[in-house]
Amino acid sequence: MAEARAAVDIPVFGLGQTTLLHACLLRRKMGLIAINPALVPWHEDQVVRHGLQQRVVGVRTIDAIIGDYREAFVNESTQERLHAIFRREARMLLAAGADVLVPTGGIPMMLFGAEPGANVDGAPIVNGVTVVVKAVEMAIKLRQFGHSGISRRPVSGYALPNAKVLDEFLNHG
Repeated sequence: MAEARAAVDIPVFGLGQTTLLHACLLRRKMGLIAINPALVPWHEDQVVRHGLQQRVVGVRTIDAIIGDYREAFVNESTQERLHAIFRREARMLLAAGADVLVPTGGIPMMLFGAEPGANVDGAPIVNGVTVVVKAVEMAIKLRQFGHSGISRRPVSGYALPNAKVLDEFLNHG
């Protein structure tokens, strides 16, 4: 993401960051439910990278593989098994203070958050796939109104190199 943002002059949207920031608009505290336990450290790091430590009450997991999620779209018993685990983990996050739920990864987002009004005990489930598509549409509209939105200040980390530096990099290794 950082490399893409540094290379282009348009906003770059990541599924995770866009979803987390949208969840901040919905409620005070959020809980994340990861695809697999192996991804917990990555999501915890993502929370820190985006400065959301005070907004995220925790990261729970569903111990499954991508194939399980794919199967859930065509097999009702697999879908119900994953939904039951999701609800159990969601309730643990709700007990810890979450009031919005974020499944991590596009496939789980579509599985658990696709239905209109998807929620667990009143806490909305964010379907980040829809959120990121709509965020991109909004950025396009804002650009049409003259809002570029890209900071190129050196302190931003996304300043473009000057012509001399770029020439040196490209032509002199």
